[in-house]
Amino acid sequence: MKVKKPMSQFQLNALGIAAVEKGRLGQACSLFSDALRLKPGDPVTRNNLGNALVAYGSVSDGIHHLQKSVKLRPVYYDALCNLGRAYRRSGDAQSGIRYLERAVRLQPNNAIGLILLAESLSNLGQQDKALPIYQRCVLEEMRFADAIYGLSSAATCTDETWLRRAQNYLDNPQLSHDDKILINYAAGKLAQDLHKYETAFQHFEQAKFNQNFIFDLGRYQKRINTLRQTFSPVFFDSRKSWGNPTETLVFIVGMPRSGTTLTEQILAAHTQVHGAGELHYMTDVANGIGYSENSGNWFMSSVQSLEIFKTRSLAKEYLDRISLPPGKSVHVDKMPHNFEQIGLIKLLFPNAKIIHCLRDPIDTCLSCYTNFFNEHHGYSSDLTTLAEYYKKYRSLMDHWGNVFGDEIFTVQYEEMIDDSEGLINRLLRFVGLPFDPNCLQPHKTQRSVGTISRWQVRQPIYSTSVRRWERYGSSVKPLVDALSEYQLGSN
Repeated sequence: MKVKKPMSQFQLNALGIAAVEKGRLGQACSLFSDALRLKPGDPVTRNNLGNALVAYGSVSDGIHHLQKSVKLRPVYYDALCNLGRAYRRSGDAQSGIRYLERAVRLQPNNAIGLILLAESLSNLGQQDKALPIYQRCVLEEMRFADAIYGLSSAATCTDETWLRRAQNYLDNPQLSHDDKILINYAAGKLAQDLHKYETAFQHFEQAKFNQNFIFDLGRYQKRINTLRQTFSPVFFDSRKSWGNPTETLVFIVGMPRSGTTLTEQILAAHTQVHGAGELHYMTDVANGIGYSENSGNWFMSSVQSLEIFKTRSLAKEYLDRISLPPGKSVHVDKMPHNFEQIGLIKLLFPNAKIIHCLRDPIDTCLSCYTNFFNEHHGYSSDLTTLAEYYKKYRSLMDHWGNVFGDEIFTVQYEEMIDDSEGLINRLLRFVGLPFDPNCLQPHKTQRSVGTISRWQVRQPIYSTSVRRWERYGSSVKPLVDALSEYQLGSN
């Protein structure tokens, strides 16, 4: 019988790269690990493994291998860029800046490093340094789509030059499908900043058309029904003390664009609070017990069959992935879509604090529509689907309110604008923290913010986003008609 010849390091790396391209990140990590065992001192394999681990979600392990790669080859441009990107993903963009600056010094005309550096600077609120980089890349047409999108999201635009450049570039016959989407979103944002709302909406519509998202509202309704049936008041009657009793966890939930980033920034300004950003860990725990399955009954039976020791094991699974920095006593997980996981959160962590961010429904949905989201937010494909999704989200939040009552604290965005000090005081009392005057000036907090709101949270609390939808006139009529029962003052 012919003995199969072991694969070489080169072959394993090639297979790993192919696995990454197919989205098989776990397989890629395994293949790169096998390649590394054959040649531990190879910086290329270290870079490949580190990058795959970061993409897979094992960011700290990925950073470790990327650092090794850079140590082995200090002038390795790709590894320097990947390390800077990895630090930004970890929420520590500041630590990645020096690696990106090294990459730019090595290749000052390579747009990859330039734009990564601009993105990290923007996340840190250093728009004065980020904007010139974006502007240079736009003017020299280096990675134009990424550059114009970064420019549009880094600040409010007052110069029509950038909008004209975006619109003119859309006529480029060699433009890729993905670049068209990004440029249309950028042009929409630039037009919006210039108060050209009809033009802005046309660009957003074109971006949505090109994305061609399909969202199954019927399937999502079944998911909501499963959650309501599974996590009922009766379910919790006999399970109230099953989970981990820690009081250190705070979960901020709500629709995207409802003020979740601002609320986290307010809390993170407190000396005792660690704002961890948007973590997918709770969804991972839920998926591990069947939440990602299409069969709602399967998930329901899985949850209902959990025993106390398994419940605490699942809580440990989440806690093992987070850490509180020295001097911090509160950990904030700001994943908006954890509104689906409130039942599981309260099962695993009965003393966890849940903060629900609520904003004018039309402003919320319009902001979802006008921002670039991936296919996981397919509900943002059109205004009618958005409105129906919003209704289902609110029905689920009504259910959680019936089950948990005042264990959920609602932050109304418009109230934050009108009486920020009063609301912040009540918010801190709910979390169990003493008053900290830093919370009244969240825009001064020095931390990396990687969400779409990274520019807005660097500004003092402002009112210009309240009832922004009115500027779009008849374009938002589907939202106005569908969401009238939820509009402020209608309840």
